[in-house]
Amino acid sequence: MSSAADEFVSLAWHARDDALLVGSSLGELAQTDKSLRAPAPVVEGHFASVEAVANDPPKDYFVTGGADRVLALWSLAERRCLFRTRLPKTASCCCFSQDGSELAVGCK
Repeated sequence: MSSAADEFVSLAWHARDDALLVGSSLGELAQTDKSLRAPAPVVEGHFASVEAVANDPPKDYFVTGGADRVLALWSLAERRCLFRTRLPKTASCCCFSQDGSELAVGCK
C-alpha cells in the first residue's frame, strides 16, 4: 500500500493463489499472503476507498466496488480493467456465483 495513512477496508480470498486481495482506503488493490505483511500492488483503479472486492473462482478475474460508485471487472493475470460502470450508489459488498456466471452487488 502506498502510505501509512492507507488502510485495508475490504478483502477477498483468492483460493487458487492461496492469497488475499485487499482493497484500500486510497483506492488501490493489493495481493498478499495471510500475514498481511508485504502487500504487492495489483491495480490502482478507484479515486476513493475500495469498499468491496470479490474474485471469480474459476477464472482469474476479480471485481471491485469503490466509494467513487465505480464497479470494475479486472484481469488479475493482466492487471488491467476489462469493464467499468458507474453505480447509482456505493457498492458495499459483492460476490460471484460459484461458477462465475453471475455477480451480486450490494449498495449502501
